[in-house]
Amino acid sequence: MAILRALEMSKDIEEEIYIYSDSRSVLMAIDSLQDSHYIIFKIKNILKQSDNFKLFWIKAHVGKHGNEVADSLAKKATEKECIDHIVPLPRSWIRFKLKESLIENWQSNWNSSRNARFLFGIFSDVSFNRCLGDFYLNQILTTHGAFPIHQGRFFGRQSLCRCGLDEGTVSHCVYGCPRFHSIRERFFPRNFSVLGFIDLIFDRKACVGLKEIVAVLLRDCLDDC
Repeated sequence: MAILRALEMSKDIEEEIYIYSDSRSVLMAIDSLQDSHYIIFKIKNILKQSDNFKLFWIKAHVGKHGNEVADSLAKKATEKECIDHIVPLPRSWIRFKLKESLIENWQSNWNSSRNARFLFGIFSDVSFNRCLGDFYLNQILTTHGAFPIHQGRFFGRQSLCRCGLDEGTVSHCVYGCPRFHSIRERFFPRNFSVLGFIDLIFDRKACVGLKEIVAVLLRDCLDDC
């Protein structure tokens, strides 16, 4: 704010003007290509209109007379009973608060939703970070796609697994179906039965096995067409 006021007070002076500041972060923001705050934006506009201004950084609290006076005046300003200048909120803070509010609402809706509870059991916390983008693994996480239970619910096909022992759920196909015993033997760790889906997905070898299971189910779907 001090740099802006100094520029505004001296912008009509035609002589070369030197402005010293101990705020390295502000000087770097002025030198940046981004305008994260309206004050920085206004400072840049004034500097664009005149070549008379030169900005310099000085070290704080080393006895520089002008800098010590500026610090003293800044402290006195905090003792005023009324605020004579209101600094608008920076856009970065507004974006942060909007994102924070969005995540809170998203998390609340995710917690109370009756949909995708299987996925909720795996990813209970919402995030803007992309979790997974794999065609095969996403069918496991969403319980959609090639799994018989999904095919039966949405396409009127047989929801019973081809092994005939249980419904064709993700859990049955991954952990219990005898059709995929050889895949589990080849790719899954020995203690897979006590591991969660995320543990298997992030195990590089087991992940290959999961994709193999989905690939077999996809071929089943094609055979039924």
